[in-house]
Amino acid sequence: MTYIVSITIDNQHPDTSLGQTKTKIVQPEISDAADALDGSAGGMNRLLQDLVELAGQADQTHFAPVLELRFGDVNTRTTVVINGEVQCLSITVLLPRSEQPEYGVRLPGQFAASQSRAGEYEFLWHADEGCYVVVRNIPVNTLADEAGVLDAILDTSEFAKAWRQVSAH
Repeated sequence: MTYIVSITIDNQHPDTSLGQTKTKIVQPEISDAADALDGSAGGMNRLLQDLVELAGQADQTHFAPVLELRFGDVNTRTTVVINGEVQCLSITVLLPRSEQPEYGVRLPGQFAASQSRAGEYEFLWHADEGCYVVVRNIPVNTLADEAGVLDAILDTSEFAKAWRQVSAH
């Protein structure tokens, strides 16, 4: 399968309406090992900053990099946050607009099981944008390399699309 990816940046701080009220952004650390993905928030921020710059999204007004990727009609925003005491890669997926929230939407078995994995996924409705939002927090020390980070973003996007498709029926 071939993906066409369009990359832009969101110049805002994390939107608390996206369910990130329990998290805070981690400022990048300055280090001599600028290219290391060493399981730390600093290493992950350096990687995200490199991706932001490669995508032409560099913006000096941010104190932490926010990478926005578009996969078809699904937008993702990725940054590093502290969730409790754990440094996490936070991937927020904004699904396509809906006319209104489907309050009766239930999580199918496989999706409900995934949601219960250590709070890894949150399923929300964004009233201002008129869309469902899926937030996934992954501890940065579990991501070993750049490919793993990009795979996590794509997998989260695919998971959110699959959940929305199943829950709409």
